[in-house]
Order: sequence, then structure tokens, then C-alpha cells
Amino acid sequence: MTSKRPRGQRLDRHPRGAKKELDYLRTVSGIDWVGISPSYTFKPGLASDQMLVGNDHLLRNDAGESYTTAGTMAKAMVAEILHPAHHRECFTVANS
Repeated sequence: MTSKRPRGQRLDRHPRGAKKELDYLRTVSGIDWVGISPSYTFKPGLASDQMLVGNDHLLRNDAGESYTTAGTMAKAMVAEILHPAHHRECFTVANS
């Protein structure tokens, strides 16, 4: 997925090195993996009471904001470890 920066520049969802790793993981079988990405902006802060979860699209809360705090990212990671819901895919989380 790509998004446009305010000046019209394209922004890749995955950094180049991570993109190569992701492309490789998608070609192998017998490995269960998951990737978790923050939304547009990643910043310090506590976890949101509710989090938004999506796949290949930019997540925005009701106020139109697209950000993920470190607390929300940690909450998503722990939830995925305790109750795996994603297999062989990436997903995105954002504060609601």
C-alpha cells in the first residue's frame, strides 16, 4: 500500500528492507508469521481503550486522525500473542 504525503510524494507502507523480508515470507510455506504496523503516525502514549484494526488501508478514527501510540501498539502485540487472529499476513492498528 502507498499513501501520499502532504506534498504529493508517495509513501510506502513498508520500508525497503522490510518489504524484501515480507516478499520472502509470502513465498515460503510451513511458517506462521505476522506483521504489525502502526497507522500513519507513531508516537509515545498510553493505550487507547479501543483500537482500530485493518489491513491494507490507512486507518482513521472518528476525528479523522491516523495515529498509533506505543501503548496501543503494545496492547495489539500482546493480544495477538495471547489470541492469534492473524496468520501469514500483516495488519495495522490505530488509536480510536
